[in-house]
Amino acid sequence: MLEKPNLNKPAFKIFPNTAEQITQGKCPTCKEEIKEEDFRDKLSKKEFSISGMCQKCQDKKIIPREEMLSVANSMIKYGGSFVESLGKALLQADENNQQKIKNAFPKYWKQYKEMNDKKTDKTFKEKYIKAIKECFEISNCNSEELGIIIDKIYEDGFEDGSNEETGEQSPDTSHKEGLTELD
Repeated sequence: MLEKPNLNKPAFKIFPNTAEQITQGKCPTCKEEIKEEDFRDKLSKKEFSISGMCQKCQDKKIIPREEMLSVANSMIKYGGSFVESLGKALLQADENNQQKIKNAFPKYWKQYKEMNDKKTDKTFKEKYIKAIKECFEISNCNSEELGIIIDKIYEDGFEDGSNEETGEQSPDTSHKEGLTELD
């Protein structure tokens, strides 16, 4: 049996319509009937006992921890200074503020979420390795040419050039005199 939220909490006093919906067995967000069988797991049932939200509304409102960590880490690792700061803010934010960041920057969220997909990461690595092999095997390129190829791969993005939509800049290759060291 589902444990209902404590309707004596201040939040339910401030928003009496929310308490009324829960009393009627409805989700305060979407007004749909609450059915115990709709909840996926204990954590979802626990959230219901706090907020009264149904599974569908929880899915819309609450970002899964794995997704948030994935996006935050990608933003920190691959983003420019602004996006990197958003990633750091995500790690510090509570669930409500994480959702605000996601809603305020949907293009960034989508882009950096996709960066952690294994397929996308694998595609990027394969593209990177292929270009480097071609550089050395076909044209015996020098360090400067290799640097230009690496920068071009970055400009193309991790799979489909999606990083260009954000307005982030790739490193300037016009002043390069060649790479002296590769990590």
